[in-house]
Amino acid sequence: IAEGIRCIPLDDRTHVPGTCGRKLTVWAPDAGDRIGKRILSLDLDMVIVGDITPLVDRPEDVVMFLNPNHQTGNRRAYFQGSIQLMTAGSRHQVWNDFFKPSMPGRINSRFGGFEQAWLSETLPWTEAAWDSSDGILGAGRIGDWSTTNVVGELPEGARIVVFPGNRMVDQPHVMAKHGWIAEAYR
Repeated sequence: IAEGIRCIPLDDRTHVPGTCGRKLTVWAPDAGDRIGKRILSLDLDMVIVGDITPLVDRPEDVVMFLNPNHQTGNRRAYFQGSIQLMTAGSRHQVWNDFFKPSMPGRINSRFGGFEQAWLSETLPWTEAAWDSSDGILGAGRIGDWSTTNVVGELPEGARIVVFPGNRMVDQPHVMAKHGWIAEAYR
Protein backbone atom coordinates (compact mmCIF):
# COMPACT_ATOMS: atom_id res chain seq x y z
CA ILE A 1 0.00 0.00 0.00
CA ALA A 2 1.31 3.44 -0.94
CA GLU A 3 2.59 5.76 1.76
CA GLY A 4 -0.24 7.77 3.32
CA ILE A 5 -2.89 5.33 2.13
CA ARG A 6 -4.20 2.65 4.44
CA CYS A 7 -7.12 0.30 4.56
CA ILE A 8 -9.50 0.54 7.48
CA PRO A 9 -12.12 -1.94 8.61
CA LEU A 10 -15.62 -0.90 7.62
CA ASP A 11 -18.32 -0.66 10.29
CA ASP A 12 -20.87 -3.44 9.91
CA ARG A 13 -23.57 -1.51 11.77
CA THR A 14 -24.51 0.22 8.51
CA HIS A 15 -24.30 -2.94 6.41
CA VAL A 16 -27.41 -3.80 4.43
CA PRO A 17 -26.80 -6.74 2.06
CA GLY A 18 -26.57 -5.73 -1.58
CA THR A 19 -25.86 -2.07 -0.80
CA CYS A 20 -22.93 0.29 -0.19
CA GLY A 21 -24.08 0.98 3.37
CA ARG A 22 -20.72 0.11 4.90
CA LYS A 23 -19.24 3.17 3.19
CA LEU A 24 -21.04 5.28 5.78
CA THR A 25 -18.17 4.28 8.12
CA VAL A 26 -16.39 7.52 7.17
CA TRP A 27 -19.24 9.47 8.82
CA ALA A 28 -19.02 7.61 12.17
CA PRO A 29 -18.34 9.71 15.28
CA ASP A 30 -15.05 7.89 15.90
CA ALA A 31 -13.83 8.23 12.28
CA GLY A 32 -11.26 10.84 13.29
CA ASP A 33 -9.63 8.40 15.73
CA ARG A 34 -9.83 5.36 13.45
CA ILE A 35 -9.18 6.96 10.05
CA GLY A 36 -7.74 10.44 10.49
CA LYS A 37 -8.79 14.07 10.68
CA ARG A 38 -9.24 14.58 6.93
CA ILE A 39 -10.86 11.76 4.97
CA LEU A 40 -10.96 11.19 1.22
CA SER A 41 -13.22 8.28 0.33
CA LEU A 42 -12.83 6.89 -3.20
CA ASP A 43 -14.65 3.92 -4.68
CA LEU A 44 -12.62 1.23 -6.38
CA ASP A 45 -14.58 1.48 -9.66
CA MET A 46 -12.76 4.55 -10.93
CA VAL A 47 -9.59 5.51 -12.72
CA ILE A 48 -7.47 8.47 -11.67
CA VAL A 49 -6.31 10.01 -14.95
CA GLY A 50 -4.91 13.35 -13.82
CA ASP A 51 -3.66 15.36 -10.86
CA ILE A 52 -6.27 15.19 -8.07
CA THR A 53 -4.54 17.77 -5.86
CA PRO A 54 -7.09 20.49 -6.72
CA LEU A 55 -9.87 18.09 -5.72
CA VAL A 56 -8.46 17.28 -2.30
CA ASP A 57 -6.97 20.66 -1.41
CA ARG A 58 -10.39 22.07 -0.61
CA PRO A 59 -10.94 23.94 2.68
CA GLU A 60 -14.62 23.02 3.20
CA ASP A 61 -15.62 20.54 5.93
CA VAL A 62 -17.49 18.44 3.39
CA VAL A 63 -17.21 18.21 -0.41
CA MET A 64 -19.48 15.84 -2.34
CA PHE A 65 -19.68 14.71 -5.97
CA LEU A 66 -22.82 15.92 -7.72
CA ASN A 67 -24.49 13.02 -9.48
CA PRO A 68 -24.24 13.79 -13.20
CA ASN A 69 -27.40 11.74 -13.81
CA HIS A 70 -29.60 13.57 -11.30
CA GLN A 71 -32.58 15.39 -12.78
CA THR A 72 -35.54 16.81 -10.90
CA GLY A 73 -38.15 14.09 -10.57
CA ASN A 74 -35.98 11.09 -11.46
CA ARG A 75 -34.76 8.45 -9.00
CA ARG A 76 -31.06 9.35 -9.33
CA ALA A 77 -29.71 10.74 -6.06
CA TYR A 78 -28.47 14.32 -5.88
CA PHE A 79 -25.06 13.26 -4.55
CA GLN A 80 -23.04 10.39 -6.02
CA GLY A 81 -21.14 8.59 -3.25
CA SER A 82 -18.08 7.53 -5.28
CA ILE A 83 -15.99 10.46 -4.07
CA GLN A 84 -16.36 12.14 -0.69
CA LEU A 85 -14.04 14.51 1.17
CA MET A 86 -14.66 15.49 4.76
CA THR A 87 -13.21 16.59 8.04
CA ALA A 88 -13.91 13.77 10.48
CA GLY A 89 -16.91 14.47 12.70
CA SER A 90 -18.62 16.78 10.22
CA ARG A 91 -22.36 16.40 9.63
CA HIS A 92 -23.20 14.12 12.55
CA GLN A 93 -26.70 13.57 11.13
CA VAL A 94 -25.39 11.30 8.35
CA TRP A 95 -24.40 8.70 10.96
CA ASN A 96 -26.76 9.44 13.84
CA ASP A 97 -29.97 9.63 11.79
CA PHE A 98 -29.17 6.29 10.19
CA PHE A 99 -29.99 4.58 13.48
CA LYS A 100 -33.29 6.39 14.09
CA PRO A 101 -36.56 4.48 13.67
CA SER A 102 -37.54 6.81 10.80
CA MET A 103 -34.56 5.76 8.63
CA PRO A 104 -36.21 2.90 6.70
CA GLY A 105 -38.96 5.21 5.46
CA ARG A 106 -36.47 7.87 4.34
CA ILE A 107 -33.63 5.90 2.79
CA ASN A 108 -35.04 5.25 -0.69
CA SER A 109 -38.18 7.35 -0.58
CA ARG A 110 -37.05 9.69 -3.38
CA PHE A 111 -33.90 8.11 -4.73
CA GLY A 112 -32.44 4.70 -5.43
CA GLY A 113 -28.89 3.70 -4.57
CA PHE A 114 -28.89 3.12 -0.82
CA GLU A 115 -25.78 4.98 0.34
CA GLN A 116 -26.01 7.87 -2.11
CA ALA A 117 -29.75 8.11 -1.49
CA TRP A 118 -29.02 8.44 2.22
CA LEU A 119 -26.38 11.12 1.65
CA SER A 120 -28.81 13.00 -0.60
CA GLU A 121 -31.55 12.83 2.03
CA THR A 122 -29.43 13.85 5.03
CA LEU A 123 -26.95 16.38 3.65
CA PRO A 124 -28.07 19.83 2.56
CA TRP A 125 -27.92 20.26 -1.21
CA THR A 126 -25.92 23.42 -0.61
CA GLU A 127 -22.81 21.41 0.37
CA ALA A 128 -19.63 22.22 -1.50
CA ALA A 129 -19.41 19.88 -4.46
CA TRP A 130 -17.46 18.73 -7.47
CA ASP A 131 -18.93 18.16 -10.91
CA SER A 132 -17.67 17.53 -14.42
CA SER A 133 -16.11 21.00 -14.57
CA ASP A 134 -13.70 19.79 -11.86
CA GLY A 135 -12.58 16.91 -14.08
CA ILE A 136 -14.70 14.17 -12.49
CA LEU A 137 -16.48 12.30 -15.25
CA GLY A 138 -18.55 9.17 -15.72
CA ALA A 139 -17.81 6.38 -18.16
CA GLY A 140 -21.49 5.89 -18.96
CA ARG A 141 -23.84 3.36 -17.50
CA ILE A 142 -26.57 2.50 -19.96
CA GLY A 143 -25.38 3.69 -23.32
CA ASP A 144 -23.53 6.96 -23.71
CA TRP A 145 -26.38 9.42 -23.36
CA SER A 146 -25.05 11.71 -20.63
CA THR A 147 -23.11 14.80 -21.62
CA THR A 148 -20.81 14.22 -18.64
CA ASN A 149 -19.76 10.75 -19.75
CA VAL A 150 -16.44 9.95 -21.40
CA VAL A 151 -17.10 8.51 -24.84
CA GLY A 152 -13.85 7.78 -26.65
CA GLU A 153 -10.86 9.99 -25.80
CA LEU A 154 -10.40 11.64 -22.43
CA PRO A 155 -11.34 15.30 -22.49
CA GLU A 156 -8.77 17.90 -21.49
CA GLY A 157 -8.82 18.48 -17.74
CA ALA A 158 -10.07 15.00 -16.83
CA ARG A 159 -8.92 13.93 -13.36
CA ILE A 160 -11.11 10.96 -12.37
CA VAL A 161 -13.42 8.75 -14.42
CA VAL A 162 -16.05 6.85 -12.45
CA PHE A 163 -17.45 3.52 -13.69
CA PRO A 164 -20.84 3.10 -11.98
CA GLY A 165 -22.91 -0.04 -12.18
CA ASN A 166 -21.86 -3.62 -12.68
CA ARG A 167 -18.66 -2.95 -14.57
CA MET A 168 -15.10 -3.30 -13.45
CA VAL A 169 -12.38 -1.18 -14.96
CA ASP A 170 -10.25 -4.23 -15.77
CA GLN A 171 -12.95 -6.14 -17.67
CA PRO A 172 -11.81 -6.73 -21.28
CA HIS A 173 -14.94 -5.20 -22.87
CA VAL A 174 -14.61 -2.08 -20.68
CA MET A 175 -10.91 -1.72 -21.51
CA ALA A 176 -11.67 -2.20 -25.22
CA LYS A 177 -14.27 0.56 -25.17
CA HIS A 178 -11.99 2.98 -23.30
CA GLY A 179 -8.49 2.57 -24.74
CA TRP A 180 -7.00 5.13 -22.35
CA ILE A 181 -7.57 2.79 -19.37
CA ALA A 182 -4.51 0.66 -20.17
CA GLU A 183 -2.21 3.66 -19.65
CA ALA A 184 -3.94 5.17 -16.63
CA TYR A 185 -5.05 2.11 -14.65
CA ARG A 186 -2.40 0.33 -12.59
